[in-house]
Amino acid sequence: MNPVFSADITCPSDAITVLRTVEPDEHRDVLNTLIAATASEPATVTVIVHAYVPAILRPHRVVPFYDGHERDDVVADLIEATVTVIRALAHEPASQYPGTRIRRAIDNAARRWQHEHATRPEPFAEIGDDTQGTLLLAASSADRCDDVDYLLELILDAARTGRITPEDALFTARTILGDDTTRTEADRRFVCLRTMQQRHKQTIEAIVDHALARAA
Repeated sequence: MNPVFSADITCPSDAITVLRTVEPDEHRDVLNTLIAATASEPATVTVIVHAYVPAILRPHRVVPFYDGHERDDVVADLIEATVTVIRALAHEPASQYPGTRIRRAIDNAARRWQHEHATRPEPFAEIGDDTQGTLLLAASSADRCDDVDYLLELILDAARTGRITPEDALFTARTILGDDTTRTEADRRFVCLRTMQQRHKQTIEAIVDHALARAA
């Protein structure tokens, strides 16, 4: 191994362990040495990629997949982004933040994949005259009750009168009929969780105001 490595690093697996158990730039000398070595030892790229496997796999917790093929596709895209940034760094002076550069490339590739491939379809195309019946039929018999019927009708009416958007109406209905949460909806809309929580709170308040106005 290169003399810049510590005595604890005697083989590629040691380097992988070190890079996985520290902050991205705590061992910049180790990472920069590996990056520089890729010019003469192409297999070193594989060592670096293995070190960043946890960062590559992390988006699986937030990116919705429709089947196993999509999971393979996004992994391939993130590996390609990792290899690309490693090769770019190899042609530059040693970076002060090589680990951050690699992680940023992985995150950017994951966001691009989300926007281009992982938009979750709405369960209903739009709110129309028959939407109420569609939503009510979606509720299981165990969940069906007058209160649920009334609430769903109220949500749809609030959307038709412009108090809330159709997208917010459908999300609110899905929280009643299914297991959707503000976190899953934030991922679907590509917004931060806090923004989605505030949006949902405003939607609920608008629905309550609409209910009070109808009762007056």
